[in-house]
Amino acid sequence: MLTLGGPLHEWHEGLIDGVVSVGPLECMPNKIAEAQFFHAAEHEGLASLTLPVNGDPIDPAVLDSFAFEVHERARRKRAGLAPEPARPKRRLRVVQTPGRPEMPASCSIPAE
Repeated sequence: MLTLGGPLHEWHEGLIDGVVSVGPLECMPNKIAEAQFFHAAEHEGLASLTLPVNGDPIDPAVLDSFAFEVHERARRKRAGLAPEPARPKRRLRVVQTPGRPEMPASCSIPAE
């Protein structure tokens, strides 16, 4: 509850411009928070980045890109400019790995 409620409250109060949620890879509460942050971005405009971690290093380009996006959105907001148009939604396609059971085509994952 606090994973989503805290950032949304602070977003409404104007205290933050974006949120990074970090949790263990394949953690169901982290996945639920990611889904809810996706809806918050659509309905409220809150920029969010969810990072599932498994001990491997995080790609700095992902963080840099998100930081740039948040900084640019905050700059446009302060300048009274209209927000940038939303990027079209992309879907990742499932790639079959040899020797693995086939997954249904409906298992595509939404991506930002």
